[in-house]
Amino acid sequence: MPGKKKDKDDAMDYISDLYLEQALNRESRAQKCIYRHFTCATDTNNIRKVFDDVKRTVLIKELQLYVFHR
Repeated sequence: MPGKKKDKDDAMDYISDLYLEQALNRESRAQKCIYRHFTCATDTNNIRKVFDDVKRTVLIKELQLYVFHR
């Protein structure tokens, strides 16, 4: 449900909720892991956090595939 007009926090929550609603795996209905970041490209510390989360997600997926295919 949308929040107050021109409120950036309400807007960020609304957008985040839209993604979370879609975060179910369509085949297994399992919840996907979602990391939410609101940033601008010039915020180097936050961009670093985003890349760390991406690397973590890739590593977890690869480990899951490895265990599954053993």
